[in-house]
Amino acid sequence: MKRKTIYINYHEEDIKVDIDESKGIRSFLVYLPGEDGHLDISIKTDAEGNENWYEGEQATPRAKEIGELIELATM
Repeated sequence: MKRKTIYINYHEEDIKVDIDESKGIRSFLVYLPGEDGHLDISIKTDAEGNENWYEGEQATPRAKEIGELIELATM
């Protein structure tokens, strides 16, 4: 398993993010305080070529916000 850990600042807290590249795609395991387990955040491209951030199988505002922070941290 190829996994790397980074931290992002989300709502004034340092949040642990594990980047998992073991399945040939990048997924981000985000550990938020007060939530059991982790969020599975990923980026997917739709039929029109637009990239969207997903929380599980749903494109959510929270996934977009966290995804943008992950992008900044990994540039």
